[in-house]
Amino acid sequence: MAEAIHPGPNMMTERDALLCKLECPGGWKKFGCKCYKTSDMYQSWYKSREFCVSQGGDLVVVNSKEEMDFIGRSYVYFWLGATDAAGEGTWRWVDGTVLSLDNPSWSGGGPQGGGDKNCLWMAWEQSQYKWADESCETRNLGVCEQNLMK
Repeated sequence: MAEAIHPGPNMMTERDALLCKLECPGGWKKFGCKCYKTSDMYQSWYKSREFCVSQGGDLVVVNSKEEMDFIGRSYVYFWLGATDAAGEGTWRWVDGTVLSLDNPSWSGGGPQGGGDKNCLWMAWEQSQYKWADESCETRNLGVCEQNLMK
């Protein structure tokens, strides 16, 4: 009986390295193993998310300070992929992971708006980009991402 072969950590690392060498589709910018582009219109958080999904991605989930710095250098005032619309005060990224309320990226030390500000956007504050909660109906650009690792 033949033994099943399972990819080991080195095979996975090699595959990941090859995937990261893939190019992004036209109109997308590459950073690490992800591709980014902005929505083409100023629109609500929900409409911005619909646009991203229609392009094969979703609103951006910020996973590191380096990614946030890249996004901040590339785009101006935009929606990020997080909301607390499903439960006030429980912020989740569009991939389902919880967004910490004590993350230093929050403007003012955390969300400020209460029940009418349920979507996350990036705002310029004191010479740096910070996260802020805003009404989901505010018209803004969205930053979409595609992960080359999927």
